[in-house]
Amino acid sequence: MLRTEIRDYLSGLNINDKPFTVHDVAGKIREVIQKEDTRSIEDEAEIFAFNVYTDESNATAWDSYFGPMASFPDKNGKNVDFPSRSILSSEVLEYWKGRFEESQHLLFKALYADLIIEFSNHLEGEIGITVIKESLNAHVLLSEQGFSEDIQSKQHIDRALHLSRKFKQTDEIERIFETALLLENRVAEDDKPGLWGFVLEWFLLNFKHLKITKMVTLKILKQDARGYLRLNRFGRLKMQPSV
Repeated sequence: MLRTEIRDYLSGLNINDKPFTVHDVAGKIREVIQKEDTRSIEDEAEIFAFNVYTDESNATAWDSYFGPMASFPDKNGKNVDFPSRSILSSEVLEYWKGRFEESQHLLFKALYADLIIEFSNHLEGEIGITVIKESLNAHVLLSEQGFSEDIQSKQHIDRALHLSRKFKQTDEIERIFETALLLENRVAEDDKPGLWGFVLEWFLLNFKHLKITKMVTLKILKQDARGYLRLNRFGRLKMQPSV
C-alpha cells in the first residue's frame, strides 16, 4: 500500500490547478521515503515514475523514452541505475494502470500513460488504444495550456507527435501541427534556438507525408526566417525544394 503521506500529497496535486513539475513531486516522494526502512510495491512504483527522465529521441541508457536519473558503479564496478528497472513487474504495471484511470490532472495522466506504453512490451503486457489516445491528448493540452515551462511545453507536443506517428494516429497530426505552430509563435526567442525553428524541422523538413497548404508553409518560413536573419544562420539550414 502506498504511504499515506505520499497518497495524500498526490491526491492534492491531482485536483490542483497551480503549476508544478515532475521534479517537485520526485523531491517530495524522496523526502518521505528516506524516513522509512521498508518500501511497498506502490512506493517503488511512484519513486520510479517520478525519478526517470525523458528523451523523445529514445537516446537514454535504456534506449527508451524513459531513462534513469543517475547511474553509478557499485562496489564491484557494475553500473547501478536510479531508479532501477529491477522493480518492474506485472504488479507495478497494474498499479500504474490504476493510477492512470483515476488521475484527473493532465500531467499525471500523461505520465502514467507513458509508463504503460513504454514498459508494457518490457513486461509482455498489452497497450490499449485508449491509453495511447489519452496520453497523446494530455500532451497536446499541456502544451496548449502552457501549464509547463516553455521548453517542457515543446517536449509535450514533441511527445504527442511521436505517439501519433508511432501508433498511426494520423487524424491527430493536423491538431498537433496547429498546436506546435501556436506554441512556437508564443515562446520563440532569438537567443534560445531550441524554442524556435522546431515546427520547420518537424513538419517541413522531416515529415514528408503531412499535407500542408502553401499558405501555411509560407507562414512557417516567414516565422522562422526572422530568427535566422537576425542571427545570420541561413547557412546552417539545408532546405529541399518542394516537389
